[in-house]
This record gives sequence, C-alpha cells and structure tokens, in this order.
Amino acid sequence: MTSGPAFEATEIMYRYRSHTALSGLSIRIDFGTRVALLGANGSGKSTLLRVLAGLYFPASGTLRFRGREMTEQDFLHDE
Repeated sequence: MTSGPAFEATEIMYRYRSHTALSGLSIRIDFGTRVALLGANGSGKSTLLRVLAGLYFPASGTLRFRGREMTEQDFLHDE
C-alpha cells in the first residue's frame, strides 16, 4: 500500500460569484485513511469534494494529488 498524502490542499479558496464557499482551507488526506465530511447545509462539503475531484479549481491556494500539483491546465488538451 502507498503511504503519505493522497490529497493535500493548502489555503484553498473557492468562490461562487459573490459567495465564498471555501476560504483558507487546508487539509491532508493520507492513503488508506477514511474521512467523513460533516457540516451544516452550505458549509462547503460538496464544493470541497468537487475541488478534490478536479471538477472545480480553486481561485487561490495549492492542491496536490499524490504529490503533484493539480491545476486547470492539467485537464485541458489541444485538439
């Protein structure tokens, strides 16, 4: 089994137009760890999952998967 961080987010900020959904979020999720996201409606749980899945990209901060920084450019391709 792989050890170390699977995901590592540092100072992530994500906004929906005028509403800030994530602000200054830092989290490390190691391989083999189980994580539960708990919180009230509108607290950013789904937004965090979308950021980790590469569906949304933070306005600021750093997101790494298996030690490699994930950016929107990684998901774009030239045709």
